[in-house]
Amino acid sequence: MGEIMRIKPKRAATRRILSSLKSAMEDPGKSEVLTPVCDQVRGRTGKAVLARGCNGTEKGCAGGDPPWGELLGPAGELAEELAGRWGLVELSRWSAAELRRAGGLAPAASRRLAAAFALGRAVERDCGPHRVPLRSAEAVYRLMAPELRGLRQETFHTLLLDTKHRLRERIRVSAGTLSTSLVHPREVFGPAVRGGAAAIIVVHNHPSGDPKPSPEDQEVTRRLLRAGQLLGIPLLDHLVVGNSSWASLRETMDFVPATD
Repeated sequence: MGEIMRIKPKRAATRRILSSLKSAMEDPGKSEVLTPVCDQVRGRTGKAVLARGCNGTEKGCAGGDPPWGELLGPAGELAEELAGRWGLVELSRWSAAELRRAGGLAPAASRRLAAAFALGRAVERDCGPHRVPLRSAEAVYRLMAPELRGLRQETFHTLLLDTKHRLRERIRVSAGTLSTSLVHPREVFGPAVRGGAAAIIVVHNHPSGDPKPSPEDQEVTRRLLRAGQLLGIPLLDHLVVGNSSWASLRETMDFVPATD
């Protein structure tokens, strides 16, 4: 299979982001504090932060743990223990009620932590390279990972692109176990035809966190490749998103060469 890439977070940037999220939650009128967060999420090296290097089996995060005490006060120690026990990505999947019941956090702390996870995903998504040409699997991952990483069920998305491979629209096709019946070419290419897309990229996640493509992933890709050739709307890639990595089926299958 193609190379699976990994991204690690930076400790200082993670602290700045969580501090900004805390300020915004404590005072909604201070929404401007989130403006510089976009720059931190992108980073000069293009590496996003906020626990992107964690997975469900790791104890904490590579590169330094988040400042739990700054975000949750006295409850920070318990939250840090939970992250060490379950992994930060798994913890981010829990609702406020689950954090309270299973994690033992107080109601206020559980709501704040759940809100921080949700707000962090939203900030990273909104700072994404929406008008940057999606010419690499890494660029697609950076765009879609905030929405797909850590979900408990598979969701399948179509990205509609213009002639320069810039994102025009993002369509959620299905949610559930990936199959040829759920991901039919007409559901994938219908919006592309109606919207006049020049090309598409499809993306889905693996709840297990392992992005290795399955035989079903490959079969769905073959069907979409054939449909795209018939319609004149090429499928540029099919990306599988894991917890902190991705896999590109373009790198493992015989795709029709893309044209600029």
